[in-house]
Amino acid sequence: MYKRFTIYIDVHTDNNQFAFVLDLIEKYTKVFEPITRVLKTWDLPDHIYDLLIVDADFLTLDESFLSGLKRHYGEVILLNCPDNPYFLNAIYNHGILLWLKKGYLNIELDALIANYMNKKQLENENTILDNIIHSAQNSIVITDKKGNIEFANPYFELTSGYSTDEFMQKTPNVIRSGFHEDPFYDDLWETIKSGQVWEGIFVNKSKNEERFYEEATITPLKNSHGEIEKYLKIGKNITRERLLLDELSKEVKLARKVIDALLPDAYLDERIKFDYNIMHYNEIGGDFIYFGRTDTDRYHFALVDVMGHGISSALIALTVTQMFEDYAVFKPLNESVEAINNLLCTFNLEHQDRNKYVTGIFMEINFSENVVKIINAGHLDILLLDKNDDPIHIRSNNMIMGVLESEYVTTQLSLSEIKSLFCFTDGLYENNGIEYEDALNRIDALIRTKSSEKLFGTLLTTFGIEQDIKDDVTLCQILF
Repeated sequence: MYKRFTIYIDVHTDNNQFAFVLDLIEKYTKVFEPITRVLKTWDLPDHIYDLLIVDADFLTLDESFLSGLKRHYGEVILLNCPDNPYFLNAIYNHGILLWLKKGYLNIELDALIANYMNKKQLENENTILDNIIHSAQNSIVITDKKGNIEFANPYFELTSGYSTDEFMQKTPNVIRSGFHEDPFYDDLWETIKSGQVWEGIFVNKSKNEERFYEEATITPLKNSHGEIEKYLKIGKNITRERLLLDELSKEVKLARKVIDALLPDAYLDERIKFDYNIMHYNEIGGDFIYFGRTDTDRYHFALVDVMGHGISSALIALTVTQMFEDYAVFKPLNESVEAINNLLCTFNLEHQDRNKYVTGIFMEINFSENVVKIINAGHLDILLLDKNDDPIHIRSNNMIMGVLESEYVTTQLSLSEIKSLFCFTDGLYENNGIEYEDALNRIDALIRTKSSEKLFGTLLTTFGIEQDIKDDVTLCQILF
């Protein structure tokens, strides 16, 4: 529905006519907003008015007068025209083509004004459409059924570098870059020939051999019989966005390499074996691991799962593990975790629009004291096997990190009683909708029957983990 158009009208008739004329104009106020003057004497407007409705009695056949009327009005409707060939010829020569003879019927004037208003509405709508098409910051192309270009707007010329004469009656092959293979175009034509709208991204080539990316829709245009006659393509140039995305992708890949370089290596000595497998949901995940030999008899391990993904989550995970590595050298395990939690609480208080919460497993393995100290901070169960291959589960009895400043409880076990330790993140079972208790039962069975070399691969297969995952998946095992 188009907005009402403003239309300027002068009415110069006798008193018996102008009331009826004004009523006729009022009928069209849903489409037009009329600015109407009722003239008693000639008062030509200072800018061009759309319409003059005038009685022939107020008209003179003076050459300069008639010429002046056409300079001030787009159209003239003449009422009560005398049946005089000389008069009719004079007004015809000055472009006054709408007139009614003396004794006209009201219905005749109604029809004349209706035709004028309909014509004016169509002109205004066409003007708006023309302005939209020519001013649009999208390429608009119309082709025939064979794909030959019949119309393209200025933005398409600007984007492609081709003038109208160069692409008219040619197919869009003129801007093919060679990037897309034949099946791409086969699918496009199959879609639009079936009457459906095609959506996709073109990688095209301009006249100066530069590639440009265009996000486009192609719509079949049908006639009144439902037959496809033409195709309309509307495209948005996304070259800048695509180049920025490509650049960002390079930066993210570089960040991924840096983060991977900070992950620990698998570890093996005469007392302990550590190994892990980590799969990220996207280029930058929220899971991170730390493992290190702190001194002659102590080892420290941390598995961190930040709620969320992306660079910010990865940076939080890196910060947490780096703090743990630094504190673990000289602080007791619980004080190290509490210091990290306090930092996260402060961050969340200062940045409430992007809160970060962390679950984690923090561990100190001390061979001089023959103990393993564990803090499970809101994380999933830690699964251990004792020397008899019986399972031991250490559930969380601590709050997740970043919510409230609090003390963290340490679980302490004798190293001489433990054969192995296994921990994981929730992506292992949530990616395929497996219930948590079911997942624990499967893992218990596998860690008792599978060798460490085959455990990770078997777990990923058992839980149906593919490359296309919905959350980070991290598996860690420590053998004593």
